[in-house]
Amino acid sequence: MPSRLGQNFLVNKEAIKKIVQKLKIAEKDLVVEIGPGKGALTFPLLKSKLRSLVAIEKDAELAEELIALKEKRLEVIIGDALVEMPAVASSLGGLKYKLIGNLPYYITGYFFRTLAALDNKPELAVFMIQKEVAQRMTAEKGKMNLLAAAMQIWAEIKIEMTLGARDFKPEPKVSSAVISLKPKVAAGINLAQYYTFIKILFKQPRKTILNNLRAAGYAKEIIEERMKEMKIKEEARAESLDLETIVKFSEKSFV
Repeated sequence: MPSRLGQNFLVNKEAIKKIVQKLKIAEKDLVVEIGPGKGALTFPLLKSKLRSLVAIEKDAELAEELIALKEKRLEVIIGDALVEMPAVASSLGGLKYKLIGNLPYYITGYFFRTLAALDNKPELAVFMIQKEVAQRMTAEKGKMNLLAAAMQIWAEIKIEMTLGARDFKPEPKVSSAVISLKPKVAAGINLAQYYTFIKILFKQPRKTILNNLRAAGYAKEIIEERMKEMKIKEEARAESLDLETIVKFSEKSFV
């Protein structure tokens, strides 16, 4: 049975060591940890040269155990990461920080939307997430999807390693992956317009681009004209596009 908050605790010590190394902690780094749980990552992090560690834990009992350590470099916040993360990022006042966590699978999508909206994003983040989600997130031309288009516009994402069910207690029913995420500046891109457009573009993945845009109310003649300008085949589906093409396509006028 999973924990009462849906947590699966990482227990593979070698994997823990490698995950912490992926964060590339330097002297005096500020690190934020999401869902420290029983401290599998917390303790190795505190053995590093980091300046301070902020841990956000929803389970009050687990949080109190970390607070009881009375570690001067550790600040424990009891609360939901979806609520607390924006407040923590804002409180840093522009200071650089790194982010790490074993995200409960049921909040993964919500958390990344929260992260995308932050003005002060981490300079580097390392997360354990469901393997299938990691694969969708890093998809390229030919397998492009809404999640990949939404994430890759603001971050460089890489699958660093995979984890099996036996690496966790209790064992999850799905495989996991460790991803690294480096935020980038989406210079000159109207993100509100872009996000609106990709929701239309990928609304029915099995349908063609033409049909998805027509369903949104755009005129067939204008869609065909814009696709011709972009050198996109009339029968193409959104999955066949690369990120650069999607960005340029989203900037077109369909009026």
